[in-house]
Amino acid sequence: ASDVYKRQIIAEQGYENITVQDIATRAGFSKGIIYYYFSSKEDVMVSLFDSIIRVIDRNFASTIQNHPEPKEQMERILRVSFDLVHEHKEFYHVMMVFWSQITQKTLMSDLNATLFRRYRREMAKIVERGVDKGVFRARVDVNLLASLIIAVIGGASLQYIFDPEAFDFKVMVDTSVAAVMSFLNA
Repeated sequence: ASDVYKRQIIAEQGYENITVQDIATRAGFSKGIIYYYFSSKEDVMVSLFDSIIRVIDRNFASTIQNHPEPKEQMERILRVSFDLVHEHKEFYHVMMVFWSQITQKTLMSDLNATLFRRYRREMAKIVERGVDKGVFRARVDVNLLASLIIAVIGGASLQYIFDPEAFDFKVMVDTSVAAVMSFLNA
């Protein structure tokens, strides 16, 4: 089934409320075709999670490739991360569905931990390159800072998803980017 259909239906109905038949119907396939490729609803979720990781990985890789300097990389990664939430809210709705499963399903907890480790590792690499080039503060715990940056993105994004009228999203993005970059600058 197309990742778009899986994201849409899971974002709309949540994990507990959907069936493999719902996914098949939305995608225009028979349930048998879905079961040919996936052994369970959980396998469909894992496939969707993998596709989200691939999107994030592509965004990181493209940003790093197209912007060789650490300052540009960090600013672009921040903006791309916020853009993902703003332009594709269903991604965040699906992520919330994954988060809701971490206490019931060890696999979902492990997948989420893997995603955050990857995201922290990529952020930390950018910070390390900036420190090595002398454009970011030298005395900074790169892993802690990477976690803080992700918390800024995640916290603002959750507020936006729950209450889109709480603040001007563009102003929040600009302010968040300026705050992170101000802290990082040597």
